[in-house]
Amino acid sequence: MRQDGPASELTSEYFANIYFSMTVWWHGQLIHGIELGPGESRIFSGHKAAPYSDTIAEAMRLYQNRNRVQWTAPPLDWSLITSPFQRQVLQTLFKNIPFGRTTSYGQLAGLSGNSRSARAVGWAMSQNPWPIIIPCHRVLTSKGTIGGFSSGTELKKILLSLEGFFIAQ
Repeated sequence: MRQDGPASELTSEYFANIYFSMTVWWHGQLIHGIELGPGESRIFSGHKAAPYSDTIAEAMRLYQNRNRVQWTAPPLDWSLITSPFQRQVLQTLFKNIPFGRTTSYGQLAGLSGNSRSARAVGWAMSQNPWPIIIPCHRVLTSKGTIGGFSSGTELKKILLSLEGFFIAQ
């Protein structure tokens, strides 16, 4: 996770279910970054570091039960994204690829207005500071294979299976 300001300005909060965990880094009330990791044997629901903490805790419970998750108005720290291309790709992904749907790098490039930029979309996904909220795990290769994921392909497979997809590779 990138830290552009002094570390003392950031606070962290931990959430987990049996499938995966999230460490959320807050810069004030904005989500500065998210780190995904392995699941835990029980649910951890943070400590209410920010008003949006309850939404994250509920999303973790919904994923635990394999229910639909929809992120509503997440307070993301968009000042981290200095590339207009990356901002466009991340916003397009967030707005157009809901829970239970996937897209390819090339399709996302087209939706973002850059139809020949599939590789650049892959780079934008690898730099996504908010995995799961900006659902880069839903982006697959043009052949429907798993592709990459900043938190590891095994976790990407878990997230996709929680959303009803099963990847054979």
